[in-house]
Amino acid sequence: KLFIHMFSNLPKKLMYFLVLTGNGILSLAQSVQYFPPFDMTVAANQTLQLAGKVENNYLLYHTQPGTIPELMVFNEQGQIAGVSSLDFIRPGFAHRVNMVTLPNRLNLIVQEIREHTHYVFVAGLNKDGKLRESIHYIDSTRIDLYGAAAYYNVISSADKKYSLLYRIIQGFSSIQILFNGILLNEKNEILGSASFYIPFNTELESTDIPLLTNQGIAFLPV
Repeated sequence: KLFIHMFSNLPKKLMYFLVLTGNGILSLAQSVQYFPPFDMTVAANQTLQLAGKVENNYLLYHTQPGTIPELMVFNEQGQIAGVSSLDFIRPGFAHRVNMVTLPNRLNLIVQEIREHTHYVFVAGLNKDGKLRESIHYIDSTRIDLYGAAAYYNVISSADKKYSLLYRIIQGFSSIQILFNGILLNEKNEILGSASFYIPFNTELESTDIPLLTNQGIAFLPV
C-alpha cells in the first residue's frame, strides 16, 4: 500500500510507505581538534551549541533564560573573532531553534508562541552571524486548538540543501493521523507544503522519523 503526495508548485515528492526496507550503519573515523580555552561568565541554565563551520568561521550558539541569544564567532585557530546578538529571537517567546549549517550560510528555523498562536519564522546568517536577508514567517497555528502538536519537527537532507518541517498529529480521528509538512530549500524559500490524512491503526501501527533525500524527497515509514 503506497501513498504519494506531491508538494505543490515544484516536482518535489513527499512519499510515505507502510514498510521501509533496509538498514544501513555508517561508521566514521574522526580526529579531535582542541581549541584554546576562552573566558566566559558562568550562569545557571546556560546553553552552548556548536552550529558548525560557515566559510572560515566556527559559530557557537549561546543562550540562557531571559536573555537575547547570541552567536559566538571563532576563527580557524579557535580564537574569538566576534559576538553577534540575535535580537530577532525574543526571550520568552522562542521555544525551539533549529540550525542548518551550509558552507556559506547558517539557517535558523525558529518556533515561538505569542498570544495563543504558534509561529514559525526562518532566518539566514552569514559567517559573522549577521542576517543575510530579512527574517520571514512561514507558518502560524492556533495553540489553543493544537496544543503541543502545533510544534514542527525539523530534518534536513544529508547535503543540507533541503529541510523539512513536519508534524504528525493524532487525536482528530481514531482511524487516521494528520500529516503536515513544509519543504524549504537552502535559501529558506518554501518549495511546497502538504497536509493530508493517513489511514492508521494506533494499536497495530506506529510512525518513525522521515528520511529526506538530497533530491528533496521525503520517506515516512508507517
